[in-house]
Order: sequence, then structure tokens, then C-alpha cells
Amino acid sequence: GAWATLGRDVLEVVAAEAPEVADVVVLAGQSMGAVASLEAAVMAPTRVQGLVLMRLPAMWATRANSAAALRAVAAEELTDRPEDTQDRSVLLAAAATDLSFPPSAINALAAIPTLILAVENDGSHPVSSAEAVKAQHQGATLIVSTSEEAAFQEWPALVAAFVAKLRS
Repeated sequence: GAWATLGRDVLEVVAAEAPEVADVVVLAGQSMGAVASLEAAVMAPTRVQGLVLMRLPAMWATRANSAAALRAVAAEELTDRPEDTQDRSVLLAAAATDLSFPPSAINALAAIPTLILAVENDGSHPVSSAEAVKAQHQGATLIVSTSEEAAFQEWPALVAAFVAKLRS
């Protein structure tokens, strides 16, 4: 699927742009970037020193509901802004994709330090996605912020401390 392609792209970009560190990297991303990082880590776990997954989108069990909502928004876009085909295409593509692996595949990441960050009441990025990854990756740290504002205040220091610990 599309997300698996993004994971391969992440690995290829790292290899091309930073070959001196391509075998041991810290991958980080938000939303689709988090999924791309997760896909890359599952594909090549020995090349990943750490993961920072922020605001994971709906996936696995919750993806069907999210996909239906995305298709509904795309239909509204068709009515409200028929000339804007790009937004509609992005929404429909997002509705049609999911992770390329089952939750159990995350078990292969057990040795990779992972920081998972989520925000309460974020409909497109449900805490349940973060919890599903955490359930399969017992060594991961999950932090749920109470709001977007709290996340903006808390997350930079959390990510900096996490990466500093990996590098020490």
C-alpha cells in the first residue's frame, strides 16, 4: 500500500542523503510521517536506533471508520469546491490506505527505543492507535497530552531528551 511505499522511501532517502549514518538512524514523524517511520522500522529494524511517533493516524481496527469519514469529507469537497480535485484526491487516497502489516509485526521492534506521543480527543489521530502500537511494543514510552496546546509545549523537550538519551 501507499504507506509501505512511504516507508521504503524513508529508507532510500536516508541511504542517499546520509550514507554515513544510513545503518543506524532515529526516525521521527507526525501523522503520515509517523506511519512512514513505523513502516520503515518494520522493514529494516536493524537500521533504526530509535523511533519518535507523533499523532499516529487511525489504523488497523479504527481505520475503517476513519476511511468512511475521509470519504464523506471528500464528497463534501466535491459539493463545496468542485474545482479543488487535489484535496479530494488526497482524502480518497488516505481513505484507501492502511498499514501494510498486522499489529503483531511491531513485536520485531522490541529492541528499538520508541517514544509515542498522542493528543486526547484528536479524531484523525486517535489515542487508540498509539495504544495499539504500545500494546505490541512493551518497551515503548507512550505520553498522551491533554490538548494540542499542551503537546506544543511538552513535546519539544520530550523529543530532545529522548534523542539525547539515545546518543549518550
